[in-house]
Parts: sequence; structure tokens; C-alpha cells
Amino acid sequence: MRGISQSFLRKMKEGLETGRRKGYKGWDQYWQGVNFPSDPLSFFLTRLHNEIDELVIAISNKNVPQICNEAADVANFAMFISDIVENSDWYVWSNDD
Repeated sequence: MRGISQSFLRKMKEGLETGRRKGYKGWDQYWQGVNFPSDPLSFFLTRLHNEIDELVIAISNKNVPQICNEAADVANFAMFISDIVENSDWYVWSNDD
């Protein structure tokens, strides 16, 4: 059985490192002390949609390196969403249903 692509994992790690260089520390600090501009899930869902848009553009431009980078960005933002709901004792679901 084929395992997870090491190249793809490397791209995801590179994306996390780019975020660190930009001063984003939430992932490494388990989101503690992060002042989100809105509900964290709404924030990351919006960012995920933005990354999907960038992936679509890269695909339409047939830019293979950019496609790989944007696909890893999509995966990272999906991972952030999963991490928040699975591992954060502090996340409180909104009652706005």
C-alpha cells in the first residue's frame, strides 16, 4: 500500500515554517494566546476557502510547483480546523445554530 507522500508532507512543513517566519505562532503554541479576529473555526474556514481559490488559480495556470504549494496550504488549514476541534479544551461551540 502506498504511504503518505513525503514530498507533500515536506511542502506542508515548509508552509508551517513560512508562517513561523511571518510571526504566526498559533500552531506551535496550541492556539493559546492567539487573538483571532473572529471565531477560530470561521476564521480558518475563510482562510481555507482563500487557499482553495489560490489552488484553483494555480491549476488553471498549469503551474505545477504552485499547485503543489497551494495544495499543501489547503491541507495545513484543514489540519488547523481539525486540531482546534479535536485537541483544544478551550474551544466553545457557538449556540447560534
